[in-house]
Amino acid sequence: MNERLRPLLFDAEVLADTANGDSALLQDLVEIFLRIVPPMTTRLRHALETSQFAVIAEETHGLRSCLAMIGATKLDTRCREMEIAARRSIGDTMDDALCADIEQLIGDVHEYHAASLRNIAR
Repeated sequence: MNERLRPLLFDAEVLADTANGDSALLQDLVEIFLRIVPPMTTRLRHALETSQFAVIAEETHGLRSCLAMIGATKLDTRCREMEIAARRSIGDTMDDALCADIEQLIGDVHEYHAASLRNIAR
């Protein structure tokens, strides 16, 4: 039995609402998320390691739209806070734990996508 030990980092109902109940659109949104968020997270991690505040602000701003689309509100809030800090060049509030959490979210979305595809195949 593959029992989930922790809650998802996103709200599947928000994602379904974003797709307006259209399963094809939902699949497209998930695939777009999975295509664009990993490289954004990689760029954010590099910018955090090198204190590139402009890049941090740009990547967190872009991630916020993606996170909101799938109902990852806590991560969206953390990105907003980091974006504001980066725009003010406040480096002591930069924490790459956000990247690790987004990477965990990406894994959650992959699992959700795989399960959705299995349900469609039935």
